[in-house]
Amino acid sequence: MNGKKLASYFVVMIILIVLAILFGHLLTIFKTGHIIPSVPTTAPVSINPIKNTTTSNIIYSGSCSDLFIYEGINANNTVRYKCSWTGGALGIWSASGISTTDNVLIMGYDNKTYFNQSNNYSCLTFLNSIYLPAQNYTVEFSTYGDKGTCSNPHQILSMNTTTVPSTQNKYNFVFNGNFSTGTYAGWSVNTIAFGTLPQNIIVANSEICFKDFPWLGLYGTDYFASTGTCSNIQFNGNLTSSYFNATAPYLDFQIVSPNNRTDYVEILYQNGTPAIIASYNTYSGSSSDLLYTFQNASIPLLSVKNKIVRFRVVSDIYGIQPTIPTRERPISNFTAISDIHMSSVPWQTENITATMTIEK
Repeated sequence: MNGKKLASYFVVMIILIVLAILFGHLLTIFKTGHIIPSVPTTAPVSINPIKNTTTSNIIYSGSCSDLFIYEGINANNTVRYKCSWTGGALGIWSASGISTTDNVLIMGYDNKTYFNQSNNYSCLTFLNSIYLPAQNYTVEFSTYGDKGTCSNPHQILSMNTTTVPSTQNKYNFVFNGNFSTGTYAGWSVNTIAFGTLPQNIIVANSEICFKDFPWLGLYGTDYFASTGTCSNIQFNGNLTSSYFNATAPYLDFQIVSPNNRTDYVEILYQNGTPAIIASYNTYSGSSSDLLYTFQNASIPLLSVKNKIVRFRVVSDIYGIQPTIPTRERPISNFTAISDIHMSSVPWQTENITATMTIEK
């Protein structure tokens, strides 16, 4: 009898121990919300996030209107971010930095491509504004090459609700300095001298008056501002950039300009007074092709270092050219300019500066 009682006692004890273990396991589940995993009998399966070809894997899960990618100094790089959007227009900005080119690709959850554009803009530039319907998006940002010229070598992509930037904004770069938007967004245009839109070099060179002597030497963008058109009437006026902080030692740009007192460029203080005035002569030489060939030019910014300034292009010529331009009598006395950006090094073509005055 005692033996039977002892055996029953052991059985009850074993049952109680098992129940205690099960109760402790269930209590852990209720407290943490997680089931304790068992030891795997096979190799674990890894779940990889969206893959980055040359940097760490990154997933962005916020609003597309706040997307800001600031990559390290990598000449060739691809990153993919995810973001969500409730629908509406967004502005897209990019900079290839140290890289030669960048590409922005925006794919919707519906597998449609909403934006796919390659750019040669080393410094941060407004690319375009686009309408995106409400859904999730994958944004791919790729950079290629190592010939970027911007003083900031980082690759940048930004998406925000600024679709028509104000000329009163202050930037750390020359906004829309290469007119890549195909508009004068961010610039103040005075009179019709520079037209209502920048010229597209491909379109301009297809015009009758430029077919025999096309625009040459422009690279990094297809757009430029110019007072030279197929008309024999020339208007005076100026073109003024948004405010920017002169953080680099040089302002580089590409220009076509005659040697006269009426076509020049200026660096303006915030109050509008000139800090630097410079004129250029890119016409020197016997070839008429020089009248339409962009040359590299530079302005030293040390006298306005870390000051808020603007860049202005001035053409004070007004009148009628002798004739409609031809190969024998091409357009003259006009200014064309593009690719205006700050840089750590000057890139000026020799012997094209006519005058430069640095105001005190």
